[in-house]
Amino acid sequence: MPEGTPEDKKDAVEEAPAVKYLSVSQLNRSVKELINSEPGLQGVWVLGEFSNLRPVSSGHCYPTLKDEESEIGCVIWARTLRQLSVRPEEGMKVLVYGDVDVYERKGRYQLVVRDVRKFGVGDLYARMEALKAKLRKEGLFDRKRPLPEFPRVVGLVTSDTGAAVQDMIRVISRRFPIARMILVPVLVQGAEAAEDIAAGIQEMNSLREPRPDVMIVGRGGGNIEDLWAFNEEVVARAIFASDIPVISAVGHETDFTIADLVADLRAATPSEAAEKAVPDKEALLGQIDGTQEALFKMMTDAIQSLEQGLDDEALQLEGAMGELLVSGSRDIDHVAEMLESLGPRKVLKRGYAIVTREGETVSSVAMLHPKDDVEIIVTDGKAGAEIHEVKRVRTV
Repeated sequence: MPEGTPEDKKDAVEEAPAVKYLSVSQLNRSVKELINSEPGLQGVWVLGEFSNLRPVSSGHCYPTLKDEESEIGCVIWARTLRQLSVRPEEGMKVLVYGDVDVYERKGRYQLVVRDVRKFGVGDLYARMEALKAKLRKEGLFDRKRPLPEFPRVVGLVTSDTGAAVQDMIRVISRRFPIARMILVPVLVQGAEAAEDIAAGIQEMNSLREPRPDVMIVGRGGGNIEDLWAFNEEVVARAIFASDIPVISAVGHETDFTIADLVADLRAATPSEAAEKAVPDKEALLGQIDGTQEALFKMMTDAIQSLEQGLDDEALQLEGAMGELLVSGSRDIDHVAEMLESLGPRKVLKRGYAIVTREGETVSSVAMLHPKDDVEIIVTDGKAGAEIHEVKRVRTV
């Protein structure tokens, strides 16, 4: 093959002296390490608008965050997506918190999202944290009063429309039908809601007959703006000033407000608040049945013990009476013997005689005169006699 052909030139290039180079993977990895080591690109807040919100089968989400002039790709891992307090929506203007990273395989930098807040909410969070610190310092979060065990009247401070009030009425009616409910309808959302809720709490405390034993203050779920009235200072102070114990029931289980911190008890939902406000009649009936059985057993045991004791005492009395009768019989026999020994028959047997005149026992010579007929009674019979002489013997 002639010199200077293209094949020769190719070999010349391949055999050229080695130069320092990076593979594409190495380059992307270096950029990734550089970005990851830059503090200013980790834990940053970025303002933009979501688009291309399409979760994939893995549960992860790869939206685009954009403004009027630019955009950046994002990744929201499935675990993070489940824990977000704000559900991302197409076109939603948001503050995104996360770390700048590089997807090495595509050589593309992106934002790994760790939190999402609707734009404008950041100021609300800051206000809430400042108020929490203030009220905590004043001790408004420390008082937790016990709830009445068997409330006669339950106060409800909430909207008179919507599912929340119906859920509470349904649960209380089912669990403890004898409880009376008093509703003070209030606004639970909007600029005037906080003042209205505070006024409702005060109105509930002003009731005298019937006076509520416990009060539920709350509403159904919503975003932070919807629930914001329950983060206002006027509501917090009204709850703290309440003479009636307060159960807070604001939003869903993951929602948490300042009202929850001040209340005597926090419930995750309005339905749970109703459950905590009153006892369960079925459980009470079960306790009553158990108590009745225990009392019946106690009474039965006591009666049986008493009967056994009476039986024991009767046996002891019977034995004592028997002994007494035997002893009494012996005493009677002894007395009878003594009486018999002193009786006239015993006396006659000892050689004595009984003299009678006209049927009357002669006990003195003064009763006799000469020529009187008398009868002499001895142990084995009697004999007639006539008195010949009466002589009185002087006794000393």
